[in-house]
Amino acid sequence: MDPCDDFYEFACGSYLRFTELEDTESKTGTFYEVRDLVDVASLAILTEPVNSRQDADSLVRLKDMHTACGNEAAIAATGLDPFVDMLTVSLGKVTSLFCEIEVGT
Repeated sequence: MDPCDDFYEFACGSYLRFTELEDTESKTGTFYEVRDLVDVASLAILTEPVNSRQDADSLVRLKDMHTACGNEAAIAATGLDPFVDMLTVSLGKVTSLFCEIEVGT
């Protein structure tokens, strides 16, 4: 393939021929593939048990939040207030699309 004849085919042809689009995907690319790998690695880290000797405080809080978010029965029973309180203590304020909740006000 001569890049002067069809540069797009020269630059992208192999990738397009050998990359399959999953049924659940509307687009693909290197960025999306890396994002998917990061998502899998992040989930693996968040689902590991807390190691108080090695995990930073911020990671312990993230693991606790991840665990709390997965307990849908408890969320339905108690509402979101405990989660908002935990975020508020951790972050100082909680911002949503509609409002901002300040700590200590």
